Amino acid sequence: MPANKETIAATLKTYLSTRVHTQKEAADLCGISTPHFANLLNARETIGFAATRKICDAFPEINSDYLLKGEGSLLKVGAQSTTPIERPKIYTDSASAQEEILKLREELARKTREADRLLGIIETLTKK
Repeated sequence: MPANKETIAATLKTYLSTRVHTQKEAADLCGISTPHFANLLNARETIGFAATRKICDAFPEINSDYLLKGEGSLLKVGAQSTTPIERPKIYTDSASAQEEILKLREELARKTREADRLLGIIETLTKK
């Protein structure tokens, strides 16, 4: 039996709470106004096609059939559901920020060298 709109909304709300800090953050990721998104998550409105498309674009692991028809499960088969979205670090002092910038620049330089090496290998192999 398909899930009803209250179950769909509650399941989506619970899942999103593991992926984002706030409903506003989820709404922003989806491109849906915060009040409308709150209405969807509190089952005051049914999740329609446009909202489903936006939610699934922002969270591709979500099964659109579940949102629209209550069929199947919230997540697509084999979808990763436990990895939270990585958020940028917030630094309270400039010394920590400068240290992080230096680390990132070093990592970028290392990865650039690695990419250049791999491109050289590809170029050598394709010349033969």
